[in-house]
Amino acid sequence: MSGSITINGHERNLSQFRKLSCYIMQDNQLHANLTVEEAMRVAANLKLGKDMAKDEKQEVVSSGTWFGQL
Repeated sequence: MSGSITINGHERNLSQFRKLSCYIMQDNQLHANLTVEEAMRVAANLKLGKDMAKDEKQEVVSSGTWFGQL
């Protein structure tokens, strides 16, 4: 088996990748203290990326269209 890992079509630079990425545990203590909407905002901020404006992300969360996007 062989292959390569690319990011946006470019070969991954491991040292740069480590600076830009992190592991986020899904079962942490913070989520137990969040409302459903707050948890969805966290997910929207993480998954919809920085290219989407905050007000657009809030609209996705508020409208319920996040089912297909998150």
